[in-house]
This record gives sequence, C-alpha cells and structure tokens, in this order.
Amino acid sequence: MLISAKAGAAVTYYEKLAGSFGATGEAMRARVVRSGRTGCEPGCAEWISAEGMIAEGSAQQFGKVVSSLRGRKIPVLLHSHGGSVLEAMLIGTLIRARGLDVAVARTDLQPYSTRGCERGLADAIGRPSPEPADCFSACTFVLA
Repeated sequence: MLISAKAGAAVTYYEKLAGSFGATGEAMRARVVRSGRTGCEPGCAEWISAEGMIAEGSAQQFGKVVSSLRGRKIPVLLHSHGGSVLEAMLIGTLIRARGLDVAVARTDLQPYSTRGCERGLADAIGRPSPEPADCFSACTFVLA
C-alpha cells in the first residue's frame, strides 16, 4: 500500500486520489473548452475536456458534445478514475470513429471575462492544467 505523511497523519495514495473528484466521485462531464490565453484570437485552441467518473449516461453526454462540433476535429483531454466499462468502450468507439486525438490531462476552467479570448461556440474558457492527470480502470477502454 502506498502512503504519504500529511500533517502528521498517514494518508493512502488511494484516499488521496478519491478526493480529486470530490467526495461524491462526480460523474464525467464533457465540454468544449476554448483557450483563455490573451491575444490568441482568432485562432484560439479548443479541446474537449472530459473529467470525472465514467457513469451511466457519460457516453451519451460525450456524444452530444462531439456532435456539436459539426465535423470539426479537436483533441480530447481526459482525466478519470474509471467507472463503467461499457460506457468507456462507447466513448472510445466514438473517439476512434471521429478520428479524435486523446491525451490524459486535466483542464483548469476560468471564469468568463470580457478580456482575452472570446468564448465563441465553446462551453467554457480554460487552459490545460499542469497538475498530473489520471486514467485508471475503465478509463483505459477510452484509449484502447
């Protein structure tokens, strides 16, 4: 068992991981994110952020996001501790059918502002996170 000492208390690696999606293990949320980097207009980078536990309905929600792209190919940044194998396989099948690139990475979302990159058709403004990301358990079927 992997452990680390934090403020005098031993915390297992798995307990630490459980906290990265909140106590409830939030279901995966997929959304189109546009770079919030100042001055990137008109060609701000966009990607699909898919983060959370893969649960019933995750593939359908992911499919709606991909359909909203109207054929555009943007990369997927994936961060998940797993969940439903069937849903993960459906997401992976859709990604391969659309020819999308996938990276295991987190997204830091930013509040909307009137400065910098405009939102356009994106659901959110953000940037790829420097924090480590995970793809455990059923998540690997998204990549397979």
